[in-house]
Amino acid sequence: MELTDHSSQSQTDEKAVAESPPTGNMERKFSHDEVVAYEEMGAPVDNPMTFRRFMGFTAMAFLWTGSQIPVYLFGGIPPYVYGDIGGADRWVWFVLANLLALAGVCPFVGSLSDLIGRRYVALIGASLVCLGMIVSSTAHTMNIFIAGMAIAGAGAGINELTALAATSEMAPTRQRGKYVSVLIFTILPFCPSVLWAQLIAAHSGWRYVGAFCGAWSGFGLLITALFYFPPPRVNSEGLTRSDIISRIDFIGGFLSISGLIIFLAGLQWGGYMYDWTSAHVLVPLILGFVALVVFAFWEIYGAKYPIFPSRLKQEPRILGLTLVITFISGANFFSVLMFWPTQSFNVYGHDPVDVGIRSLPIGLGIMAGACIILWLLSVLHGHNKELLIISSVLMTAGCGAMSIGRPDNLYQLWGILIIAGLGIGGIIVPASIITTIICPDVSLPPLLTTPTLHIHPID
Repeated sequence: MELTDHSSQSQTDEKAVAESPPTGNMERKFSHDEVVAYEEMGAPVDNPMTFRRFMGFTAMAFLWTGSQIPVYLFGGIPPYVYGDIGGADRWVWFVLANLLALAGVCPFVGSLSDLIGRRYVALIGASLVCLGMIVSSTAHTMNIFIAGMAIAGAGAGINELTALAATSEMAPTRQRGKYVSVLIFTILPFCPSVLWAQLIAAHSGWRYVGAFCGAWSGFGLLITALFYFPPPRVNSEGLTRSDIISRIDFIGGFLSISGLIIFLAGLQWGGYMYDWTSAHVLVPLILGFVALVVFAFWEIYGAKYPIFPSRLKQEPRILGLTLVITFISGANFFSVLMFWPTQSFNVYGHDPVDVGIRSLPIGLGIMAGACIILWLLSVLHGHNKELLIISSVLMTAGCGAMSIGRPDNLYQLWGILIIAGLGIGGIIVPASIITTIICPDVSLPPLLTTPTLHIHPID
């Protein structure tokens, strides 16, 4: 009972700090002074949408899309990449390296923001994406290309969480869901990502895909530097730098990312480069599994400030099932995203327009499925379970039915691709929204994203 009272008092104090009218000594101009503005009598009202504030949102949109498009665009042209620089036996690692680096930085983004400020964290993230694209675009071996994608992945993890958190921070309290939804759907122009990537690679060269991604993130870096000036973080008030650093779970981060890398290395080598019974496969599988088990025990019993805070355990059963669903949908999402364009290119012809068009049902289907289910979540209150079941059935049926594909029956795959896309889209975004419903604390969006980003590399 005392803990409950203390928690309630803490939330009340935070609310009082966030909603207290600004005093006269606060003269510095930020891109968003507070989540709410104040009338003469001190009553909170929504901030007006000024040009500076609009450009702050625009900067976050560029950071968000810039964190996504390297995998989406390069995922559509692996044959061009390994056809030029080799590495057909390991090209899948450019996706894994990107996602593993992304997952690896997630637990530390919040603490880094407390140490140096969210503005500088955003600038670092955008700079890493630009640097990674430069390395990948100029690579002459697959290993260097993979290294560049890993650097870009670290920046993508920073930018993804920062964009979500900053947009929630800048948005009016009552409209945070709408603003974050608009941010997420700024990826819409890249639904035909395979088509764009194929056209660029066929007519200019695959390296220009990396140049485009780097330029996109570079523009985001520029407008972030010019227009994004957030106020000081409330979360770190009263804490010294050593206090903030002491709250970072370095051991958990090391165990999770090292365990994932070693375990996935064994999975990738098994049956492909080495026999499943060879030491090259069994040793990393066993060591990786042990590291992940140790990580789980550390998070439960050893970590004072775990990667997955106790605030995420308000509904442990629903949260666990949601993460399992996210894991399964992520596996199908990345499988379709990475392997269908390659299959389409190698089996059904090399024409870039045709390859891009054959991938449209996936991109548009995923976006349509996410929009439809998100809308139904608002309309059909209390039917979240049924909506996820329907999406799961569509995803399972569509992805499973893709196995019937042969060189002579492409016409049968169009409907199957649409069904698979609708099912995947109906889970992969709405599942995160459902998690925010069961953990409604306004400070949780970046925390809730961290577990899902840790899960995606295993997919």
